[in-house]
Amino acid sequence: MYIYRNIFTVGLVVLNFYGCSDYTSLSSSNEENASTFEVAKVLASDAESNDYFARTLSVNGDYIAVGAYEEDGNGFNQGSVYLFKRNSDTNVSETAKIQASDAEDTDEFGSSLSINGDYIAVGARQEDSGAPNAGSVYIFKRNSDTNVTQIAKILANDPETNDYFGNSVSINGDYIAVGADRESTTASNAGSVYIFKRNSDANISQIAKIQANDAEFDDFFGLSVSMSGDYIAVGAYQEDTNFSNAGSVYIFKRNSDTNVSQIAKIQADDAEADGYFGFSVSMSGDYIAVGAFQQDTNASNSGAAYIFKRNSDTNVSQIAKIQADDAEAGDYFGYSVSMSGDYISVGAHGKNSFSGSVYIFKRNSDTNVSQIAKLQGGTYEQFGYSVSIDRNYTATGAPDEATAAASAGAAYIYKIEP
Repeated sequence: MYIYRNIFTVGLVVLNFYGCSDYTSLSSSNEENASTFEVAKVLASDAESNDYFARTLSVNGDYIAVGAYEEDGNGFNQGSVYLFKRNSDTNVSETAKIQASDAEDTDEFGSSLSINGDYIAVGARQEDSGAPNAGSVYIFKRNSDTNVTQIAKILANDPETNDYFGNSVSINGDYIAVGADRESTTASNAGSVYIFKRNSDANISQIAKIQANDAEFDDFFGLSVSMSGDYIAVGAYQEDTNFSNAGSVYIFKRNSDTNVSQIAKIQADDAEADGYFGFSVSMSGDYIAVGAFQQDTNASNSGAAYIFKRNSDTNVSQIAKIQADDAEAGDYFGYSVSMSGDYISVGAHGKNSFSGSVYIFKRNSDTNVSQIAKLQGGTYEQFGYSVSIDRNYTATGAPDEATAAASAGAAYIYKIEP
């Protein structure tokens, strides 16, 4: 989570579900009935041109946090995050707008987001407290729907210029994982991830710094991170073991608060140069979804996502490779990925000349993962740039959507109905 001390509460803005984008439900041989989706579209209450609202978002239970890291409310690209509540399947309202208590120009507050229970973690990857562009993460607590307070600001214990600490973040219970993909202790841009523990709302401490055991120049380890229970998955999308920029994902286990160890390194079975495997990653229980948005199986940069299962701490195996049923060149399928239980949401924001699409898959068994729906965005919206799924609700960002103003952005929320 990110902690912030002050927030700006906005008036209640109610947005009803309506047909804001096209959607198609696809039947599957493994499903008795096709899935259906009810749609909501949310905008920032103070939307302006070039905010790029919804380049980042996170869903947890009834709440959706949406980042606009180029929002200029208090200064150039300081950034803001908007909190929405799903009151019902026909009523979603904006309940708060949160900003850093020490916001400055070009901090890019909202460059990463994770929400878990009452806590929200927000990355500001270009914040300068530790060093120029070293980055910070802010932790907020939702005391009520209209009262969200910053409780902490966390930095790496060894900040350096251009680390981009906060370029990714994941919260699970009392633990927060923060990616700094340009951190250069081992080698230039090799990257690191920092683990923090919330001992109390007034005490959040760094307990570990993790790096790949084969870290090299320009791996960008930590561009993506996802945590589930004691396990942490970290993407290094330009790692070069098999081919240049093929990419890898590293799995770590938190054995205790003072012992976090790498247990596996996973790669695509059909790894290729510039596939960017690990650009996005999401973990749910024993399963890990990994996006490789430049993978070329069907066409140049059509993209793919891979599903892995952790059979044990020493055995993590690929069980599926998933692709769009209408894959085309330049789709960038896998640019964003999110998994919850048996469902996987995959963004392809390049589809149809960057109008964008999102594909929903279901894991029917470890040997059968099927596409059950395709969601489509409007012209040049970049729908699918970000995705987040929790249980049977999924949200996606369209940062170039222009209802309020040019590239002000919008987020769409869907319900999966088996």
